[in-house]
Amino acid sequence: MNTLSWIDQLGCPLDPSRPPLRQEGDWLICDSCKMKFPIRDGIPHLVSDEAVPVEDSGANPPQE
Repeated sequence: MNTLSWIDQLGCPLDPSRPPLRQEGDWLICDSCKMKFPIRDGIPHLVSDEAVPVEDSGANPPQE
């Protein structure tokens, strides 16, 4: 399965204009609001409580 095709269709849940997200490792990044969302076990977690600022480069995806 090519995950890139459906990931490309996701928009940032924090920005009302729903800008596209880009994948970088285990993160989906919104260049508009400068937040990133973890991808765990191939599943994007687009929940505001799990978003971290892009500047926080040392952050690891939260563990369940």
